[in-house]
Amino acid sequence: MIYYIHILIKEGVCKMVENRPMATLLVEDDTSECDRYKEYINTIDNVKLIGVVNSCASAVRHIHMHAPEAIILDIELNVGQGSGIDLLEEINKMTLDFKPIIAVITNIFAKEVHDYLHTQGAHLIFYKRKEDYSAELVVNNLFKIWKSASKLQASNKIGIMEEETLAEKLDRVAQKIDLELDLIGIGRNLSGRKYAHEAILYAVNVENIDNSENVFNYLGKKHNRQGTSIYKSIQVGIEHAWRSSPVENLHKYYTQGFDFRRGNPTAPEFVYYYADKVKKEL
Repeated sequence: MIYYIHILIKEGVCKMVENRPMATLLVEDDTSECDRYKEYINTIDNVKLIGVVNSCASAVRHIHMHAPEAIILDIELNVGQGSGIDLLEEINKMTLDFKPIIAVITNIFAKEVHDYLHTQGAHLIFYKRKEDYSAELVVNNLFKIWKSASKLQASNKIGIMEEETLAEKLDRVAQKIDLELDLIGIGRNLSGRKYAHEAILYAVNVENIDNSENVFNYLGKKHNRQGTSIYKSIQVGIEHAWRSSPVENLHKYYTQGFDFRRGNPTAPEFVYYYADKVKKEL
């Protein structure tokens, strides 16, 4: 039932953290240094370089547009306006879903500077003139911190979901289904609207349904009607939407494949399309 939805979400969040690469922005104005990082990152699968910029201003724009999860930041930026320290201060002002993990690379070896960098959000600091400094050293250590932070964030999200009551979960799913039916143009005044909503909700909550007829039989028993009667009511609602809704809306919201030549989707196709869509978007 609704517990199954929670398991899907929990497994999906954990799998997402384990499998996807770390989206990384490199902020560096030394082209040779940039080439070294690009060359190393191209040899590994767990890090994806989503941008290379050489100034504070361009880095701020990139962060707003692409929300990198990790940043490799040279403090001494000589191109454009601002420095690496300015960028750290700007990041602290941003409202971000996930604060990027930041590795600072610098030619400055001064405790006062490093202390300030840490207070401004630098997670790691690497001195470029240190004997073992390399792109590999920076990237690998940055990835370790990011992976740990991502798992913690995923656990926090799961914890929030676990605090949700069963009634709250059901209500959240029901609201999502209502929104989808509104977008496709199945009006709330249609009798098939109620049955379509209940059929999708049932299909979302039940893990294994042997065949599509089970949904309509279930609703038939619930409402003391024949399953075929429930089926027909939903089909009438679908036909109404396909006849009266703007074509662009059908193309946009019923992405299973809208085609007038193919005709209306059947009630089972419609119900399971939206059940799958709701599960994926929860």
